[in-house]
Amino acid sequence: MTSTVPLHLLLGAAWLALALCCQAVGALIVGPSTVRKVAALACTLVTAVPAAFLPPEFPFQRAVLWLYLALMFMRMVDVVSEAEKPVGERLALALLAFDPRDMTDVKPSVDLRAGARVIGWGAVFATSLWFEYMRLDTLPVVHREVALLWACWLLGALAVYALMEVVGATGQALFALVGLRVQPFQRDPILSRSLVEFWGKRWNREVGRWLHRWCFLPFARRGWPKLGVAWSFVFSGLFHAISLYAALGWRGALPMGAFFLVQGGLVATERLIGVARWPALSARVWTIGTFILTMPLFVDPALATLALSPLGAAVWGDVSARPQGFGPN
Repeated sequence: MTSTVPLHLLLGAAWLALALCCQAVGALIVGPSTVRKVAALACTLVTAVPAAFLPPEFPFQRAVLWLYLALMFMRMVDVVSEAEKPVGERLALALLAFDPRDMTDVKPSVDLRAGARVIGWGAVFATSLWFEYMRLDTLPVVHREVALLWACWLLGALAVYALMEVVGATGQALFALVGLRVQPFQRDPILSRSLVEFWGKRWNREVGRWLHRWCFLPFARRGWPKLGVAWSFVFSGLFHAISLYAALGWRGALPMGAFFLVQGGLVATERLIGVARWPALSARVWTIGTFILTMPLFVDPALATLALSPLGAAVWGDVSARPQGFGPN
């Protein structure tokens, strides 16, 4: 018997290899001149061309590739700002998922706590998606119970949360093996007492630090911190919306972008109503409640890339047909 590697895996692997090569070339050619900085950024953008030609029947892969492309571009911006650094440091900054500037040298070790988090949150992630796959979703949307819709969205949100925890703990465990301590990728976001705390101190600190440096500080230094916060959410919405546009078109991009704009508006609102001064229980109810009410904007298009949206074909059309290799067909 012979087996063949699925086309989407071959294309994804080829694109990833090309992307890493382009990142490396960008880090090598960057220099103090404007021309060399622009050329380095262009090296990252070159990978958008083959990504655009990934077959449309693979919406999940298209979304992931474009999201990764956005993250690579963000990292190349860092490389350009560090153009005077030695080549080795630029390559590490361009290619590593975790910022090497925030790492410290330690004795190589096996981080059992990080390993346990990988296993635990990995189990949560797998279980969440299993329930999504196995649920009965063949009825028309108009006949579905509201509770089922929200249960599916909650499972999707739990899967996203668990995946981010797995990414952070995996990086921590792997770098510990080679004697490097990384900054926490996640800081227990579920414990947040406000949206400001969630986005600014606990969720995805790698991207959060980048947004603070390149989106918030340029405005804050000019005395416009509120504009800096607003631009951070707009930028986040843009690069998430681009990845969903590549996968699902405007139907996916608009709700995904809207999620971050709404979150920015809620951050401004909680400053006005003084959530930071509320009792802990009230503040957590606010934080969790606002996320639950707004999460369908984020979760449903994300699930649609895997043909798991509870809204199904009524909203997402043909992408509701599960592509080969993703769950029961």
